[in-house]
Amino acid sequence: MKILIHSIFLTAVSCFTINAQYRAVTLAVSDLQYQGVAQSEVLVVSEQLRSELLRDTRIRMIERAQMKAVLEEKGLMQKGITSNDDAVAMGTILGVESVIVGSVGKAGSFTVLSVRVLDVKTGEIIISDVFKTRGGINQILERGVTSIASSITRGLTNTDSGTVENANQAKKKTRKILIIGGTGAVIAGCGAAVLIASGMGDKHSPKVSTNVVVFP
Repeated sequence: MKILIHSIFLTAVSCFTINAQYRAVTLAVSDLQYQGVAQSEVLVVSEQLRSELLRDTRIRMIERAQMKAVLEEKGLMQKGITSNDDAVAMGTILGVESVIVGSVGKAGSFTVLSVRVLDVKTGEIIISDVFKTRGGINQILERGVTSIASSITRGLTNTDSGTVENANQAKKKTRKILIIGGTGAVIAGCGAAVLIASGMGDKHSPKVSTNVVVFP
Protein backbone atom coordinates (compact mmCIF):
# COMPACT_ATOMS: atom_id res chain seq x y z
CA MET A 1 0.00 0.00 0.00
CA LYS A 2 2.75 2.44 0.97
CA ILE A 3 4.66 1.56 -2.18
CA LEU A 4 1.63 2.32 -4.36
CA ILE A 5 0.96 5.66 -2.68
CA HIS A 6 4.62 6.60 -3.00
CA SER A 7 4.59 5.70 -6.71
CA ILE A 8 1.47 7.79 -7.33
CA PHE A 9 3.07 10.73 -5.53
CA LEU A 10 6.24 10.49 -7.64
CA THR A 11 4.14 10.34 -10.81
CA ALA A 12 2.21 13.47 -9.82
CA VAL A 13 5.40 15.35 -8.99
CA SER A 14 6.96 14.27 -12.30
CA CYS A 15 3.91 15.45 -14.25
CA PHE A 16 3.91 18.79 -12.46
CA THR A 17 7.61 19.29 -13.19
CA ILE A 18 7.24 18.47 -16.88
CA ASN A 19 4.22 20.74 -17.32
CA ALA A 20 5.95 23.60 -15.53
CA GLN A 21 9.12 23.27 -17.59
CA TYR A 22 7.39 22.82 -20.95
CA ARG A 23 4.48 25.25 -20.79
CA ALA A 24 2.44 25.96 -23.90
CA VAL A 25 2.80 29.33 -25.64
CA THR A 26 0.10 30.82 -27.89
CA LEU A 27 1.21 32.94 -30.84
CA ALA A 28 0.38 34.19 -34.30
CA VAL A 29 2.82 34.57 -37.20
CA SER A 30 2.09 37.43 -39.56
CA ASP A 31 3.05 37.06 -43.23
CA LEU A 32 6.60 38.39 -43.58
CA GLN A 33 7.11 41.60 -45.54
CA TYR A 34 9.08 41.43 -48.80
CA GLN A 35 11.75 43.90 -49.94
CA GLY A 36 13.39 43.26 -53.29
CA VAL A 37 12.30 39.60 -53.14
CA ALA A 38 9.33 37.96 -54.86
CA GLN A 39 6.19 38.01 -52.73
CA SER A 40 5.42 34.38 -53.59
CA GLU A 41 8.81 33.29 -52.25
CA VAL A 42 8.37 35.23 -49.02
CA LEU A 43 4.96 33.63 -48.48
CA VAL A 44 6.69 30.26 -48.70
CA VAL A 45 9.23 31.39 -46.09
CA SER A 46 6.37 32.53 -43.84
CA GLU A 47 4.66 29.15 -44.08
CA GLN A 48 7.95 27.34 -43.51
CA LEU A 49 8.51 29.36 -40.34
CA ARG A 50 5.04 28.42 -39.05
CA SER A 51 5.66 24.76 -39.79
CA GLU A 52 9.06 24.79 -38.12
CA LEU A 53 7.68 26.41 -34.97
CA LEU A 54 4.84 23.88 -34.79
CA ARG A 55 7.35 21.03 -34.57
CA ASP A 56 7.59 21.97 -30.89
CA THR A 57 4.63 20.64 -28.90
CA ARG A 58 4.81 23.67 -26.59
CA ILE A 59 3.74 26.02 -29.39
CA ARG A 60 0.04 26.75 -29.96
CA MET A 61 -0.52 28.75 -33.15
CA ILE A 62 -3.44 30.45 -34.91
CA GLU A 63 -3.75 29.04 -38.45
CA ARG A 64 -3.16 31.54 -41.25
CA ALA A 65 -6.63 31.04 -42.79
CA GLN A 66 -8.35 31.58 -39.44
CA MET A 67 -6.15 34.58 -38.70
CA LYS A 68 -6.90 36.12 -42.10
CA ALA A 69 -10.67 35.68 -41.66
CA VAL A 70 -10.68 37.35 -38.23
CA LEU A 71 -8.47 40.25 -39.33
CA GLU A 72 -10.51 40.88 -42.48
CA GLU A 73 -13.64 41.06 -40.35
CA LYS A 74 -11.97 43.67 -38.12
CA GLY A 75 -10.66 45.62 -41.12
CA LEU A 76 -7.01 45.13 -40.19
CA MET A 77 -6.03 42.89 -43.08
CA GLN A 78 -6.60 45.53 -45.77
CA LYS A 79 -3.75 47.77 -44.66
CA GLY A 80 -1.47 44.90 -43.60
CA ILE A 81 0.71 44.46 -40.52
CA THR A 82 3.36 47.13 -41.03
CA SER A 83 4.20 48.29 -37.50
CA ASN A 84 4.59 47.04 -33.95
CA ASP A 85 1.32 48.72 -33.01
CA ASP A 86 -0.47 46.82 -35.79
CA ALA A 87 1.07 43.57 -34.55
CA VAL A 88 -0.08 44.18 -30.97
CA ALA A 89 -3.58 45.06 -32.20
CA MET A 90 -3.62 41.82 -34.20
CA GLY A 91 -2.50 39.80 -31.20
CA THR A 92 -5.17 41.37 -29.00
CA ILE A 93 -7.90 40.55 -31.52
CA LEU A 94 -6.67 36.96 -31.90
CA GLY A 95 -6.22 36.44 -28.15
CA VAL A 96 -2.60 35.24 -28.30
CA GLU A 97 0.36 35.95 -26.02
CA SER A 98 2.89 36.82 -28.73
CA VAL A 99 2.99 37.93 -32.35
CA ILE A 100 5.81 37.27 -34.80
CA VAL A 101 6.49 39.81 -37.56
CA GLY A 102 9.44 40.39 -39.86
CA SER A 103 10.70 40.58 -43.41
CA VAL A 104 12.80 38.98 -46.12
CA GLY A 105 14.81 41.38 -48.23
CA LYS A 106 17.87 41.99 -50.37
CA ALA A 107 20.78 44.10 -49.15
CA GLY A 108 23.74 44.15 -51.52
CA SER A 109 24.71 40.54 -52.17
CA PHE A 110 22.90 39.32 -49.05
CA THR A 111 19.39 37.98 -48.59
CA VAL A 112 18.26 38.81 -45.06
CA LEU A 113 15.58 37.17 -42.92
CA SER A 114 14.71 39.47 -40.02
CA VAL A 115 12.17 38.50 -37.36
CA ARG A 116 10.95 40.00 -34.09
CA VAL A 117 8.54 38.71 -31.45
CA LEU A 118 6.28 41.11 -29.59
CA ASP A 119 4.58 40.58 -26.24
CA VAL A 120 0.93 41.44 -26.82
CA LYS A 121 0.30 42.66 -23.25
CA THR A 122 3.26 45.03 -23.04
CA GLY A 123 3.93 45.79 -26.71
CA GLU A 124 7.64 45.14 -26.10
CA ILE A 125 9.95 43.32 -28.48
CA ILE A 126 11.01 40.27 -26.49
CA ILE A 127 12.99 38.46 -29.20
CA SER A 128 14.80 39.80 -32.25
CA ASP A 129 16.90 37.74 -34.64
CA VAL A 130 18.47 38.10 -38.09
CA PHE A 131 19.79 35.52 -40.54
CA LYS A 132 21.71 36.71 -43.61
CA THR A 133 23.18 34.70 -46.45
CA ARG A 134 24.66 35.06 -49.94
CA GLY A 135 22.83 31.88 -50.90
CA GLY A 136 19.50 33.58 -51.61
CA ILE A 137 16.08 32.16 -50.75
CA ASN A 138 17.40 28.60 -50.97
CA GLN A 139 19.65 29.13 -47.96
CA ILE A 140 16.93 31.01 -46.11
CA LEU A 141 14.68 27.97 -46.48
CA GLU A 142 17.38 25.38 -45.81
CA ARG A 143 19.09 27.00 -42.82
CA GLY A 144 17.68 30.41 -41.97
CA VAL A 145 14.15 29.40 -41.03
CA THR A 146 15.38 26.57 -38.77
CA SER A 147 17.86 28.87 -37.05
CA ILE A 148 15.27 31.59 -36.44
CA ALA A 149 12.62 29.11 -35.25
CA SER A 150 15.04 27.59 -32.73
CA SER A 151 15.90 31.04 -31.39
CA ILE A 152 12.21 31.92 -31.00
CA THR A 153 11.38 28.61 -29.30
CA ARG A 154 14.21 29.01 -26.77
CA GLY A 155 13.16 32.56 -25.99
CA LEU A 156 9.43 31.90 -25.64
CA THR A 157 9.64 28.70 -23.59
CA ASN A 158 12.52 29.81 -21.34
CA THR A 159 14.58 26.66 -21.76
CA ASP A 160 18.35 26.45 -22.00
CA SER A 161 18.57 23.47 -24.33
CA GLY A 162 15.69 24.59 -26.52
CA THR A 163 15.70 21.36 -28.50
CA VAL A 164 12.38 20.23 -29.90
CA GLU A 165 13.37 16.59 -29.48
CA ASN A 166 14.08 16.92 -25.75
CA ALA A 167 10.77 18.65 -25.08
CA ASN A 168 8.72 16.20 -27.10
CA GLN A 169 10.44 13.11 -25.71
CA ALA A 170 10.09 14.31 -22.12
CA LYS A 171 6.39 14.81 -22.69
CA LYS A 172 5.93 11.36 -24.24
CA LYS A 173 7.80 9.53 -21.48
CA THR A 174 5.38 10.70 -18.80
CA ARG A 175 2.11 10.12 -20.58
CA LYS A 176 1.06 6.91 -18.84
CA ILE A 177 2.41 4.76 -16.02
CA LEU A 178 0.92 1.39 -15.04
CA ILE A 179 1.68 0.37 -11.47
CA ILE A 180 0.81 -3.27 -10.81
CA GLY A 181 0.65 -4.50 -7.26
CA GLY A 182 -0.41 -7.63 -5.45
CA THR A 183 -3.77 -6.09 -4.49
CA GLY A 184 -4.62 -4.04 -7.54
CA ALA A 185 -3.39 -1.68 -10.21
CA VAL A 186 -2.97 2.03 -10.66
CA ILE A 187 -3.01 3.68 -14.09
CA ALA A 188 -1.59 7.18 -13.84
CA GLY A 189 -0.66 9.86 -16.30
CA CYS A 190 -0.28 13.62 -16.38
CA GLY A 191 -3.66 14.98 -15.40
CA ALA A 192 -5.37 11.70 -14.44
CA ALA A 193 -5.07 8.67 -12.20
CA VAL A 194 -7.35 5.65 -11.86
CA LEU A 195 -7.12 3.19 -8.98
CA ILE A 196 -8.41 -0.35 -9.46
CA ALA A 197 -8.01 -2.40 -6.31
CA SER A 198 -9.52 -4.89 -3.94
CA GLY A 199 -8.77 -5.10 -0.25
CA MET A 200 -6.68 -1.93 -0.28
CA GLY A 201 -6.00 -0.88 3.28
CA ASP A 202 -6.67 -4.35 4.69
CA LYS A 203 -4.20 -4.79 7.51
CA HIS A 204 -4.09 -8.54 6.83
CA SER A 205 -3.18 -8.11 3.18
CA PRO A 206 0.21 -9.53 2.15
CA LYS A 207 3.13 -7.25 1.38
CA VAL A 208 2.63 -5.57 -2.00
CA SER A 209 5.05 -6.30 -4.82
CA THR A 210 4.97 -3.45 -7.35
CA ASN A 211 6.16 -3.23 -10.94
CA VAL A 212 6.22 0.03 -12.90
CA VAL A 213 5.83 0.09 -16.68
CA VAL A 214 6.11 3.31 -18.68
CA PHE A 215 4.18 3.47 -21.93
CA PRO A 216 5.46 5.75 -24.72
